[in-house]
Amino acid sequence: MHYKQFENAEHIWIYGAGVYGRQAVELLTKDFLHLPVRGVVVSRKAGNHKKLGDYDIFELREVDTPNEGTVFVISASLAYQEEMITELKQAGYSNYVIWEPHGKRYLWNLAEYKFENRKRNKEKACFILSGYKEILWDDVFGRLKEFVPDDVDVCILSSGLYDDRLSKIAADNSWSYLSTEFNDLTMIQNIAITLFDRAEWIYKMDEDMFLTEGCFEKLFETWMDLEKTASYHVGIVAPLIPVNGYGYIRILEHIRKRDLYEQRFGRAYYGGNSKSMIENSVDAARFMWGYGGDMPQLDELNRLLAENRQHSYCNVRFSIGFILFGRKLWDDMDGFEVTGCKDLGVDEIQVCEYCMIQSLALAIAENTVVGHFSFGQQTAGMQEFYKEHPELFRINN
Repeated sequence: MHYKQFENAEHIWIYGAGVYGRQAVELLTKDFLHLPVRGVVVSRKAGNHKKLGDYDIFELREVDTPNEGTVFVISASLAYQEEMITELKQAGYSNYVIWEPHGKRYLWNLAEYKFENRKRNKEKACFILSGYKEILWDDVFGRLKEFVPDDVDVCILSSGLYDDRLSKIAADNSWSYLSTEFNDLTMIQNIAITLFDRAEWIYKMDEDMFLTEGCFEKLFETWMDLEKTASYHVGIVAPLIPVNGYGYIRILEHIRKRDLYEQRFGRAYYGGNSKSMIENSVDAARFMWGYGGDMPQLDELNRLLAENRQHSYCNVRFSIGFILFGRKLWDDMDGFEVTGCKDLGVDEIQVCEYCMIQSLALAIAENTVVGHFSFGQQTAGMQEFYKEHPELFRINN
């Protein structure tokens, strides 16, 4: 499906009122795409409904728009496409595209976006979802600059806004910057993956993730090792993360602090939710960040576990603040589903669901640790903590 034809279209008609036509109407009429969809047409009305969604259904002979600037979206199964193309030509129309439901991920490139392109066409790319936690940027982007390998393209993504400071951070570091007018996290990731078409490996991170030395390399090395030796097919690889519903217990057990944690915060369970202490309690987050000296500072913790060759498989919903996945996963998922809403957390749900249904492992490299600032309920308290204890968040060599 050649969506480029839509860019200069003045009139778009959806040709077909069946299952494919319904899919086309649902997607092409999203407000943020701003496409000039005029209606739905069929060869003959007999046997069809009068409307499809909010659109009246017309016969092709009733359409009266100029050939130039008019595009028809042929929305039917293969058995009917040749006949529909013939009827279009007989009616004097030459511009058409074949609706491909499985190509919808490329449709989102028609949304309004700005791309400051400094990509180097590497096989690995890192996308940072950013724009809403400016207080953390000096440390988060400072760590990214320090630890990202040269073989990784970097692009900052800001969904629903354009930020001059993010643009400057990207320019100063020779990174790309992508911003969208509409705020939809799954959409902007689809656009980014499409733009970085040479990237076979994707590191996705959030703007509240504090990276550490070797984290990129160890995720990739773990993936390569598992491909050779594991009894699972891999869906994603992630590091250990202290403020995380899975990683916190693994870390506590590695450094023999689980009993101490449970004395203070109650029994530790795998899996986060809004009521669990690891996601709810500011004190628990501060503890995991090293407040009081019972837990090592982030970089020291990373060094302590650097020689650990162990990996594990997460068997609960995983928080995807920093992950590595292959383009093949995105291709097989047909891109991230875009709902037209803010979609906060929807990508996480989709990845976890898809990996579970397709028997793909959520693998955890236990020889590298990165920091997650906080969950939503902890954010206000953690921002004060961040100002009071900057030494726990800055790089400690």
